[in-house]
Amino acid sequence: MNYVGEEKLFAWYHAVAKPPRLSDGALLTEVYQQFVDTGRQEFILPAAKTLTGQTERYAFVCENVGACGASTGFMYF
Repeated sequence: MNYVGEEKLFAWYHAVAKPPRLSDGALLTEVYQQFVDTGRQEFILPAAKTLTGQTERYAFVCENVGACGASTGFMYF
């Protein structure tokens, strides 16, 4: 997976998540895994893990480019 504009995701996450926070790499892994599990182009941070105590959401776009077995995935934040 290729990530584009992930700095925006990191800034959002550090602003809304309560400690202990995931590292940037672990956050990308979590976003990707949640996408694989749900198929939704939205990362959901549960209320128990936020500073506000409310569920926080971050929308992104996932695109698969290519064909015939030679494809590349992109996540745009």
